[in-house]
Amino acid sequence: MKVGDLVRFKRGHWGPGDGTLFLVMKSIPTWDHKGRGSPFAKWEICNTSTGKVYTQNARDLEVISENR
Repeated sequence: MKVGDLVRFKRGHWGPGDGTLFLVMKSIPTWDHKGRGSPFAKWEICNTSTGKVYTQNARDLEVISENR
């Protein structure tokens, strides 16, 4: 996952279960300093419908469309 990707919540995880898409805005530094490869990685994401911004763990999200 990287900045600019469209993501949604994985099935069975917390979040809107309606297929809402979120835009990945930035990576948030973690305590283990491993970056986006960390199992504790966090991302700032924006709801594409409402414009609200959230912080979310990478393990809760799945990539829908990758920004290349």
